[in-house]
Amino acid sequence: MQVDKCIMLKKRIMSQMDPLQSLLGCLCYGVCTEEDFVFLNKFIIINHSVEENNVLLNVKHWVDNPDFACPLICYTNAVHGADNIAASKAFAAVTGQVFHYYYATDLTGHGRNKHTLHNASVEAAWSAKVKNTGD
Repeated sequence: MQVDKCIMLKKRIMSQMDPLQSLLGCLCYGVCTEEDFVFLNKFIIINHSVEENNVLLNVKHWVDNPDFACPLICYTNAVHGADNIAASKAFAAVTGQVFHYYYATDLTGHGRNKHTLHNASVEAAWSAKVKNTGD
C-alpha cells in the first residue's frame, strides 16, 4: 500500500449508515484504521476464487437486489470511467436494453451570450453551490 497524500482530521466521524458504507466514507477522508484495512482486504477481487467472484460480480444480482451490489474503489478517473462503461453495458444486457452513449456540453449564459465551458471552468461550475431561485 502506498500513500501519496495524508489528510489529518481532528476526530473520526462515523455515520448512521451501514458499516461498509461508513467505512468507505472514512477511506475517502484517509481516516481508516488497520482493522478497517484488514476488513476491506476481504473484498479485493484477487483474494477470491473464480466461483466466489462470479457470485459477487454478477450484475443480475445487483439489478434484482440493489442491496447486493458491491462498491468499487477506483484510484484514478480513467479506471472509474472504464468501469462505468463496462457496468453500463452489463446493466443494459441484463435488463434487455440497448446501450447508448450520451454526450453533453456545459454552457453558461443565455441567448447570444451563451458560452461553452472548458476544463477548469467546467470543474468550477460543477463544484459551485446550488442556488434556490424560488421558481
